Amino acid sequence: PYSFGQLKSSISLDMTGSRALARAAVEIGILPPDAITSEGALSNDELRRMDVALAQYDLGASVSMLQNSTSLDVIELRCDANDPAMARRFAVVLRDRYMEETSERISVILSRTKEFFASQVANYRGMADQTNQKLKDKFAAFPGVDPTDPSSAGDRLEALQIEQSR
Repeated sequence: PYSFGQLKSSISLDMTGSRALARAAVEIGILPPDAITSEGALSNDELRRMDVALAQYDLGASVSMLQNSTSLDVIELRCDANDPAMARRFAVVLRDRYMEETSERISVILSRTKEFFASQVANYRGMADQTNQKLKDKFAAFPGVDPTDPSSAGDRLEALQIEQSR
């Protein structure tokens, strides 16, 4: 259900959306554990409780993509607060939870693709076996080479190499 492109496009919501902020607030202890009970979007009461809890420390979080390429993504998570220790704790929880959830999502993606790649390997093995059999059949058409005639051995080798490359 998640492609890597979708993971990148949803990073802001996943890391600093209201649900992520509320869970981090619960984890660092500024919101009671029973403050968030909804499964989907936070209710108005839950949003209000979270806003009040974050406002006590003037806590806020933002995320940006500093580098975005196929080989490396550099993500900046910034947390501000009137207490630097609280900002650090909040940032660590947001970062760690995001990494944990993303690792789980990527594992799901990769475990589902394992079957596909296994079938591809089987297909390619079958194709390679067919090609090898064709080469063996063609090789059988060459009866043998006179060891004293290097040009015929060279012609035979060249013909086999051309056939193999096909």
